[in-house]
Amino acid sequence: TISGNLTLNSGITRIAAGATLTISGNVVVNSGATLDIEPGGTLVMANGRTITVNNGGTLEMVGTTGANASVRGFDNTSAYT
Repeated sequence: TISGNLTLNSGITRIAAGATLTISGNVVVNSGATLDIEPGGTLVMANGRTITVNNGGTLEMVGTTGANASVRGFDNTSAYT
């Protein structure tokens, strides 16, 4: 769990299968950084928050038929898989 914003400036940050990363703020992926949500991984964000991927940054979110990669809100009403 991260209270506040998450800013990635370099390297790869992975949310592995079976793992959940909860963030109360916004997510920013800057040039040279990657946020990788693997099959079965989940990013949970506060409602109304954003993910910004700047030029040169990467968001990798690839699921399989048996294991979704997902982003959802705290309240579970909004989800992207």
